[in-house]
Amino acid sequence: MELLPYLISRSVEENTASSYFQYFSKWQKWTEQLENVKAIPADSLYLTIYLINLLQIGKAYPGIRMSFYAVKYFNKFSENRKEDFFLAEKTLEGIKRVTQYTSESKSPIKSKHLKQIFILLGGMKINLFNLRTFLIMLLSFMGFLRFSEVVNIRRSDIIFKKGYLMIFLEKSKTDVYRKGHWIYITKLQTEICPLKLTRKYLKLAKIEENSNDFIFRGVSKTTQGWKLRKVDKAISYTSVRELILKNLKNIGLDSKKFGVHSLRSGGASAAANLGVEDRLFKKHGRWKSEKVKDNYVRESVKTKLKVSQNLGL
Repeated sequence: MELLPYLISRSVEENTASSYFQYFSKWQKWTEQLENVKAIPADSLYLTIYLINLLQIGKAYPGIRMSFYAVKYFNKFSENRKEDFFLAEKTLEGIKRVTQYTSESKSPIKSKHLKQIFILLGGMKINLFNLRTFLIMLLSFMGFLRFSEVVNIRRSDIIFKKGYLMIFLEKSKTDVYRKGHWIYITKLQTEICPLKLTRKYLKLAKIEENSNDFIFRGVSKTTQGWKLRKVDKAISYTSVRELILKNLKNIGLDSKKFGVHSLRSGGASAAANLGVEDRLFKKHGRWKSEKVKDNYVRESVKTKLKVSQNLGL
């Protein structure tokens, strides 16, 4: 039974698994202090008491919420579970109201922002350091890519075709069986063309076609300019976030309103507002459900007005 939480955690995306396992372990330690109380299968009453205890010792709502969902996730695989967590779930809702917690979603990055950043970074004279940042942003925007997907792209995952680019995602949050997923990104008749800029980046970075290395790695400044580091380690989340927010600030935006995920939501919002077919939209973004997909989309005023404009009056 001690091995069960670890095995279950392997069924989800690595970052999610790490968070769930961390919060579940704390719940498990808490239950071990009580007689005849088990972590799996969990008792809704004791889970409720646990959540209240977290509130009383000063834990913030996001952490309490993660604790609840971590326990719920691991317990849904238990054959001995006899009840749902209705009491604990309602208690969690009460904690949210009591703490007056509000979740502020980040604003989506728009295509015009990418155009402004490209010009600011040097346009077609862009150097390796700046091109690395911009290409991460461009591919994330056009491919609806999560951070973990874009930074794990290897040279062997990229195939150039006539008129489009194919990128194989070996790992995806919704791909629990690790079958992988191909995304297709079109050629553009502008300077901000993903095919043209990807080729330029690979050439500047001196990444060979037969290489299996991560394409987005650390860079070093030399007397000849920027150089991609040989260590096959993907660039960190902290570095990417800092570079993206810095560029958004440089074009006059409030960087506090944006995050790395703003690129995925930005691309999704742009596609939705231009009327991309829902089935293709969902498949391109690798969403498992309509509800999750809709959370990424910010409709424009023009799109919102379509409802009242088409009521037959």
